[in-house]
Amino acid sequence: MKPVVSIARVIDQDTFAALTEAVSRLGNLADLIPPGSSIVVKPNYVMGPTERGITNPAVVEAVVRLAASTSPSRLVIGEGSADCYTPSVFRLHNVYDLASRYGAECVDLNQDECVAVAVPEELGRDRVMLPRTMAECDILISVPTFKLWMGRLPMTLSLKNLFGCFPARHYGHNAHSNELVQTEPYRTLEGEVGTEPGVHIPSPEHNITAINLARTSNIQIVDAIEGSDGKGNYVRMDTLMVGTNPVATDAVALAVAGFTPEEQTQMQMCSQYGLGPCRLQEIDVVGETIDSVRFRLQRIPANVRELPIAYCLDRLHVSEFDYIERFHNPRIQRRLDSLNGERSTLTQPSAKAG
Repeated sequence: MKPVVSIARVIDQDTFAALTEAVSRLGNLADLIPPGSSIVVKPNYVMGPTERGITNPAVVEAVVRLAASTSPSRLVIGEGSADCYTPSVFRLHNVYDLASRYGAECVDLNQDECVAVAVPEELGRDRVMLPRTMAECDILISVPTFKLWMGRLPMTLSLKNLFGCFPARHYGHNAHSNELVQTEPYRTLEGEVGTEPGVHIPSPEHNITAINLARTSNIQIVDAIEGSDGKGNYVRMDTLMVGTNPVATDAVALAVAGFTPEEQTQMQMCSQYGLGPCRLQEIDVVGETIDSVRFRLQRIPANVRELPIAYCLDRLHVSEFDYIERFHNPRIQRRLDSLNGERSTLTQPSAKAG
């Protein structure tokens, strides 16, 4: 059977309703997350403080809320931040408060005890040091945000989101920690360089494949509340993409962003190692269609001020429609026209001046 990816709109900012709708199209929740499971929710909190380029807090809460409703034996929000300390990121983004509301715990994957998991040597390493929390959980939910990446990959989605599962105690806090300690030692504290080859050696694509072979996510929830072109430009999209196969889910997200999935080395390699299909013809998309939510992120700087009317109307909140209706009320419009006429008269040169 083809893997299924569900696309849902977030209407009136009700993220939880959109999430439950998207998940329901994939099957019974009790089948997707059996009661009593040990669950890890892995958002993208690569750094802080920032409100952009990380998983939207409304999406993280919706996912944790849904996971908590399944009566898990353990519920974890796990992350291994890259350019800062994970506990700092948890504090800055109120993740500890979120966890306490749903009986969850926060785990810094950078400092978690690890187990060695064998991977094919042709990937440039023969093992991955995997945090025990990840290795032993029953259900891993990858919750990336929808953004382009400044590196060689087109986007960072659910597959690359597991880079946060390469613990800093073995791989360093930064992708280039081994080099940085030689050239910029002030950026790397003693003991933070790591002992394993860095996560960009021999390439990000090799290591994305390796970490996903070591621990594949069971559910992927792509946060496309906003789309980012990786250069500080954002557009509101109010969309979620949910699947149970990481390659298929990322393929749909790439297509939504305007890419051809099977042309990307990362997707080709993961598919080659049996992680899932990267061709849209091999994937069932349910709910919204790719075309109905498509937005070419590469074009944001050029067209963010000229969005199609239908695109904008789909994303307006009901209160904003009320405001527009009041604004276009004929009586109000006549008053606005009158005021504009008065302003025009005041700015015209007088006859004497002529």
